[in-house]
Amino acid sequence: RERNLGPRNSGEDRLLIVGSGRIGGLVLQQLVSHPSPPRLALAGRDRKTIEAFARSAEASALIMGRHTLVETLVVDLLEPESIAEALGAFRPTLIFNSTTLQTPSSLLGALPPALRSRIYSVGTGFAPWTSFQLPLLHNLMRAARAESPAAVVVNAAFPDGTHAALSRRGLAPEVGIGNIHGLQAFMTEACASRSEE
Repeated sequence: RERNLGPRNSGEDRLLIVGSGRIGGLVLQQLVSHPSPPRLALAGRDRKTIEAFARSAEASALIMGRHTLVETLVVDLLEPESIAEALGAFRPTLIFNSTTLQTPSSLLGALPPALRSRIYSVGTGFAPWTSFQLPLLHNLMRAARAESPAAVVVNAAFPDGTHAALSRRGLAPEVGIGNIHGLQAFMTEACASRSEE
């Protein structure tokens, strides 16, 4: 016997989550629990990783009595053709970006304390970290404006730094989210080192 698990993904809305790391995975898990989710796709570089995230999210939805399907798209944001192809195939109305070349928090712990303090004392602020997000977001925004110009882009990859740079080229996403909790550690350390002077 088949159980009626309620509606599958409904409506015309199509949400593409780009990035299969911690943030992309959390957003996907939240969306599959919604009673009426949009059509969902998860994009990332590694097929095994995005398939695992997608199947896990579908299983979570089934546990809650929902039959939510998650499509997967292999996309490398360093290869613009790959992005254009994925956008053309899925035709998203909303794009959620959570990509980075390297998470700043993983590098921060690896830096010697003296070097970390020096980076902030010479006035670079968060500029070194912007370089980990900007190339990927730039490529995504160029492709989104060309292939899916009506899509709304929500960016979780250091919007405070990346949006300012991209706005000069008319490529800033519509909205940015996140980062304030990540900035707290940097700001606390910078304030502490200045108060010691």
